[in-house]
Amino acid sequence: MQSLLDWINQLELGCLLGLICGLLRWLLILEAFQVLK
Repeated sequence: MQSLLDWINQLELGCLLGLICGLLRWLLILEAFQVLK
């Protein structure tokens, strides 16, 4: 049971990191577009 909880925690952490990376990528893309204009 404990290993299942650890796996879920790792999954949530991975999703959180993925969201943060996605947001950072979008910010970089938007910045690049602003520079190009």
